[in-house]
Amino acid sequence: MSEIIRVLRYIRDRGPVGEEAIIEEFHPRSHQVNQAGTEAFRTQSRMSAHLGSLLAAGLVVLRPGGNNREMLYCASPLVGAIQGALGISLADLIGMQSRHPDAVQSLRCATAELERLLPPSGYRAHLIATMMELTGCVDRGFYSAAMALAGKVLEICLKERLLAAGVAFDDNWMLGTLLSRVKDLPGAYLDPSLANVANIIKENRNPAVHARQEVPLPSPEQALVVTNAVLDVLRKKLLTYGPTALPPRAGQW
Repeated sequence: MSEIIRVLRYIRDRGPVGEEAIIEEFHPRSHQVNQAGTEAFRTQSRMSAHLGSLLAAGLVVLRPGGNNREMLYCASPLVGAIQGALGISLADLIGMQSRHPDAVQSLRCATAELERLLPPSGYRAHLIATMMELTGCVDRGFYSAAMALAGKVLEICLKERLLAAGVAFDDNWMLGTLLSRVKDLPGAYLDPSLANVANIIKENRNPAVHARQEVPLPSPEQALVVTNAVLDVLRKKLLTYGPTALPPRAGQW
């Protein structure tokens, strides 16, 4: 297990925790006094780099301490939500950013498969156009837009599921309402993780489209986790029309 993953796990399990405590936890216990200062400096440098990376990725956040002098590190609420949504490890979570090009390629492949396999329907052109936009946003790092478009793709898939079942719905229904209605269909099965994915989308999409003083920007990891969920839904959808050339699972990026 790499050190940055152990640092994230320590913050998740022990937080809120200060930087000094983190450095102390990961400082090697050397019995050679003449090397103690050098080792301490190296540990401090490594921890600063790890903490900077985790903050930039949105996996940890800073909170003021009780005396308001020291800032404390906590795991972002989205860490648990993302792990629960897709059953991924901390190593997978941290590694997603390095697999960004594969995510874009998977989206392109999914779009091509939609064009090839989807029969004519009221949402077909809309779904394909949205997938093209989503691919472009993930590729260029426009993650707030990617969150909104990912939610739109999931809404289209759920509406088509209701149409196929002959169930009436309001075209203005949002993701949560659609999920609830599809869940009630006789014999229907929905991956339980989709509810968590819907919450991740909601937490990032609403602030992105409404003016607020403070707008949290989604990290690449958050956007790619939601993209992963979209690809899983599309894969299951396409399999109802025949064999598909999509990779077996987006989680294997």
